[in-house]
Amino acid sequence: MASALPVQIYYPSLVSIEKEFNTTATLVNITVAVYKVVQAFSPTLWGALSDQWGRRPAYMITMLISAVGCAGIAVSPTIAALIGIRMIQGFGGMSIQTIGNGVISDISVPATRAGYSSFYDLGYKVCSVLGPVFGGIIAEHLSWRWSFWILVITTFIGFIMISFFLPETLRSLVGGYYNPTPFQWIKRRREQQKKQSPTIAVKTRFRRFPDFSEPYRYLRMPDFALIMLIEGLYFGSQGCFMIHMPYLFRDYYLLDEQQIGLCYLALTGGAIFGGLGAGQYLNYVFQRMAKKYDQGHSNKSKKNFPIYQARLKAVWPNAIVAQAVTIAYGWSFTLNTHIAVPLIIQFIVSFNVQCMNSATRCLLTDLRPDKGASVAASAGLFRQLFG
Repeated sequence: MASALPVQIYYPSLVSIEKEFNTTATLVNITVAVYKVVQAFSPTLWGALSDQWGRRPAYMITMLISAVGCAGIAVSPTIAALIGIRMIQGFGGMSIQTIGNGVISDISVPATRAGYSSFYDLGYKVCSVLGPVFGGIIAEHLSWRWSFWILVITTFIGFIMISFFLPETLRSLVGGYYNPTPFQWIKRRREQQKKQSPTIAVKTRFRRFPDFSEPYRYLRMPDFALIMLIEGLYFGSQGCFMIHMPYLFRDYYLLDEQQIGLCYLALTGGAIFGGLGAGQYLNYVFQRMAKKYDQGHSNKSKKNFPIYQARLKAVWPNAIVAQAVTIAYGWSFTLNTHIAVPLIIQFIVSFNVQCMNSATRCLLTDLRPDKGASVAASAGLFRQLFG
């Protein structure tokens, strides 16, 4: 939620921000661009840190940064200040999702990872649905600034919940009483059991500075780079839909901000159905292929399992459909079609792109499950630069 809402709730307010600051659409779009640039690079820092020092510290710090950024945006006096503070907000925002991907890699195995990943993405997608709707309603009846005050409250609530209820999931730290929740700390103190000394490796982990170059190393590996490029290109196509919607639907269909916010339901609704459907189907395909492989290769190493085929063979039709209907989207405005036509196209594009992204995200995690956050940060770099 803290990662999705600051992005999606902002789009319906672009026109209001342009009017309030008496500026141009180009400068307003720069506030989106700088946010995405910072989003692209900041997860490489937090991903590497969470892979070494644990998920909880990285989670809590990034959520506080995001909350501070939202508060700053709510009181921005000029467009220049807004651009600068959006960079601060982006430094924490996208990193929250990256760390969450690391948690998923910690608690799942390949046979069930797609399902876990889909349910995790469901929260992001639900907020993607509600964000533009709430953003449009708030901008129409109150002010776009109120959207960010609400984000301050929701992000701080998330910070409290993680602080008290999310245990450390990094496998190398689990069981060593590192980064405990308050309840875990109290329980340990009360039990008065024999304390097991942490291993030398775990002690040394906190003395070493995280290797922030690690996420960039995957960019030099052909298989990782190609998968990330594919995901980035499709993510970029969705970004084009999101940022141009307020202007297209205002100019061609004369909609107000609240109505434009409702139009985002088609795009994000397709992502929800695509993510949930793809997760279960990818689990089914993986388990079926694993069963066949075990029957015919009982003495073979697990490293020979065709993981690329297991993840990608089912989604190539989605790639073709997404490209075809994206072309049709532009013509739907040129030909002055009914408003239902571009909305249906948005749903179809979003559904198929999400199916592709679910497969590529699971494949990247399967290749390096011990570095889930760093791999997610590398993929996020491609997504944000293209999107």
